[in-house]
Amino acid sequence: GQSVGIDLVQGSKGGLSLDLDYGNPFLDDKDTSFNASIYSKLVYRFAGNLFGGGGGVGGGSGTPTNETFYERRTGASISLGRRIQQTLFGSIGGKFESIKTSELDPKETEGFIQQDGDVGTLSFGITSNRRDADVEPARGSWYRFSLEPGYSNIKTIGGEVGLPGDGFIEGADILGPNTFFRTQFEYRAYF
Repeated sequence: GQSVGIDLVQGSKGGLSLDLDYGNPFLDDKDTSFNASIYSKLVYRFAGNLFGGGGGVGGGSGTPTNETFYERRTGASISLGRRIQQTLFGSIGGKFESIKTSELDPKETEGFIQQDGDVGTLSFGITSNRRDADVEPARGSWYRFSLEPGYSNIKTIGGEVGLPGDGFIEGADILGPNTFFRTQFEYRAYF
């Protein structure tokens, strides 16, 4: 049946995260599924590596100058899916989000690319599922092919994508409105 989800998280720093989700697996008599989400999530980023060493964000000396920074991702997504044949499914969706980084000094950033602004994508996908079971399959195959045209309007950059002459990759050309296209193919075989 239908589902409604509310995810409310209060972190010790950075503010509240909220995620509202709605899903309907049987939107019409052709078993069209519908999912929608509205969110404002705080994503925590940490300096260093898995073993506590520095050098990720901050100076390359191994002593980070910025221990923690945050990305606020605010947006919405919507998707529709439908069975085309017994083992073939099609989907279409869209997502728009605004990204804002806080408590990060881009001049002292190493190993992180800051790109604050707006991003929107459409997605068109085909999925084939010929597995004997969806949970722990033993035989069969599964693949997904998707196309994602997108639009971005990057307002702030920092880190390893910087301005001309700062010693990193020239990045000023990503500022402002841009379009992009992503193609993805994933295949799994079980035997």
